[in-house]
Amino acid sequence: MSVFTNSQQVTLVLQSLLLGVGIGAVYDMLRALRLHFRCGWAGAALFDTMFWAIVLAALFEFGLMAAGQPRGFVLLTAAGGMGLYFAALSETVLEAIMRLLQALAKLRRAVYGLRMHCQTVVKQRCSPVKIRFLTKKFEKDSFLFRKKGIK
Repeated sequence: MSVFTNSQQVTLVLQSLLLGVGIGAVYDMLRALRLHFRCGWAGAALFDTMFWAIVLAALFEFGLMAAGQPRGFVLLTAAGGMGLYFAALSETVLEAIMRLLQALAKLRRAVYGLRMHCQTVVKQRCSPVKIRFLTKKFEKDSFLFRKKGIK
């Protein structure tokens, strides 16, 4: 087992603190999505499963970064980082994400309205009467090509 110096331990503590803050941010993003889309119990279960899969993958990767040695203070510091995030930033970040989702929903409705307007304009400009007139022009037999071939 290699020696783990004090500066490396301090660095690992700060990194695990940031890991806890990141886990809290992921939780708030998924919570905002769940609130915005008004998911039922199945949607909530899906988002919870996604959250825990992300957390487990992050903890696994972080464990690999820590030279693969289990350190008890890493989990405690990550939990402390989550606590700090929820105490200081959670409400602000959740409100910002909800506003962003509402703005994206308004943009989506505006784009959908523009698309519907373009479809009605195309239907008016390309009426079937005009298209029938053009197809009748091209339906006529050519004087070169008769039923028996070229004359």
